[in-house]
Amino acid sequence: MGCCSNFQGQNIDTLNTSWFKKILNSENKYNNDWNFEEEDDFRLDQKKHPSLKNEFDLGALLYIENKISRGNLESIKAPFNRYNSSQIGIKKYIKTIESPKKYFNFQLGLGTTFHHLNLGKNEAIVLDDTITFFKSSKEIRKNFMRFHYLTVPLKLNFKPLPSKKKTFQIGASIQYHLLVNGKYELKFKELNNSKKISTLGKLHHQNHFISSRIQLSYKKIGVYVENGITSISTIFQSPYSLSFGIVLCSYH
Repeated sequence: MGCCSNFQGQNIDTLNTSWFKKILNSENKYNNDWNFEEEDDFRLDQKKHPSLKNEFDLGALLYIENKISRGNLESIKAPFNRYNSSQIGIKKYIKTIESPKKYFNFQLGLGTTFHHLNLGKNEAIVLDDTITFFKSSKEIRKNFMRFHYLTVPLKLNFKPLPSKKKTFQIGASIQYHLLVNGKYELKFKELNNSKKISTLGKLHHQNHFISSRIQLSYKKIGVYVENGITSISTIFQSPYSLSFGIVLCSYH
């Protein structure tokens, strides 16, 4: 019993020593530092300002003689249907740089753009140096040219209320378009048989072109106007693209 009493006494004396108290205090300190259950000790940034993540746009497509900046919107005499030719775009923004007060941000993205020209009753013959069009007497079911572009947008956004997730936003961008491929397709009916003529290639369009764009958006929907800065085609003397329509947005 005496031995046990001496051992217990030594343990009590050990616990009361200053160096052991320092060890306990040190352990408690680290335990407090790594206590994830206490909100004040580990806090994530709750003031993250939302920025544009994805865009999907659908709009009408025109080929015009000159750029908008020159004040001339005269349409070229290209044989396509202006009422159902369209532009479709999908973009994902992969890098965002924000200003200190979050009113402005600069974004770099990557996406794809489709130009769909409905030729109506104008049949096309694709030659090595040009394309010729003529009024067709066939019973046409489909008749279009479609061009697929890889698109790289550089965009500057202004947000009057940057802290709100779904807010009004004004965007201005320069977009680089690289032609991936083109396709001409004619489907018609002849003697009760369905036939198709299809031609793949660049179809005398430029390998790339640059466009400028203005966009207004509120919450998840917006409108845009996009105009080519450089010529889009080698078929005609100087056609530029012009598109306007709606855009759907998502944020992160």
